[in-house]
Amino acid sequence: MSALSLSALAKGFARRFCLNSSRSFHLNLLQKCRNRKNLLTSSQPGHVDIKPLEGIKILDLTRVLAGPFASMILGDLGAEVIKVERPGVGDDTRAWGPPFVGKESAYFLSVNRNKKSIAVNLKDPKGATIIKELASVCDVFIENYIPGKLGEMGLGYEDIKKVAPQIVYCSITGMAMFNITQG
Repeated sequence: MSALSLSALAKGFARRFCLNSSRSFHLNLLQKCRNRKNLLTSSQPGHVDIKPLEGIKILDLTRVLAGPFASMILGDLGAEVIKVERPGVGDDTRAWGPPFVGKESAYFLSVNRNKKSIAVNLKDPKGATIIKELASVCDVFIENYIPGKLGEMGLGYEDIKKVAPQIVYCSITGMAMFNITQG
C-alpha cells in the first residue's frame, strides 16, 4: 500500500468514524509513511510482511467485539496498540469460552494479538491521569464505552483533545450518540 493510498484511507476512516479528521493529522500520518525506510520486511524467505502503520501508536480502551476487532486490524497492519484493561479482572472476554488456551479464552487471544496490555482503574483520578499521559504520545484513541461514560471520568473527546490535540479520537458504539427524539 503506497503512502498516498494510506493517507486516503486514513482520511476516509477519520471522516466516517472519528471526531478529529484534521488536515494536520493526515499530513503527519503521510509524512510518517514517507519517512519510513522499511515498510516491507522479510520474516521468512519468500514471505514479505507489509507494515504500513508501523510507527503509529493506538491507545485502545475497547472491550468485547467491535473495538477489539478494529484495533486488532490496526495492530496487524503494524501499529503499536496499547490495550487498557480493568485491574484484577481484565477484559470480560478473557473468560469467554470454551475454547480456552490455558486459562485464557481463544477469542480473547485472537482479537488481542499484536497488542500490549496494561491495567488502569479509569474511575480513579490517578488512572485518568495515566490515560491522558498515554494519549499525549499516541496518534489514535479508540473507545467503545456507552456514549458520555468516559466524559464522566474526564476522558471524553474534549478532555483528551486538551492534552493531545493531534489525536484521532474514535468512538465505536452500538448506542446512538445523541437522542433521536430531540431532532
